[in-house]
Amino acid sequence: MQDVADGVNAISVGYLGSGKVTDRPLAIVGGNCSLQGFDKEGNDPFWTVTGDNVTSLTMMDYNGDGKNEVCRTSPCLIYFPSLHASSSSCS
Repeated sequence: MQDVADGVNAISVGYLGSGKVTDRPLAIVGGNCSLQGFDKEGNDPFWTVTGDNVTSLTMMDYNGDGKNEVCRTSPCLIYFPSLHASSSSCS
């Protein structure tokens, strides 16, 4: 078990990248301004800052390159890191 200082708002489990980032599935958790990826032993080989609270996330091959990306939403934002692009629906 691992404590997550920023809290957990969303969880997705799967392989990140082509499996070369880790050779095992990760539980990606999104909280207050961060994403962390935990393996079954509780190690966190993946961590990044998001800049906003994570409201939902999924791992999928969004751009068809054979590698899973983490796609997340935050209030008023949908972000696809592999494309370095975001879409806002707030005015």
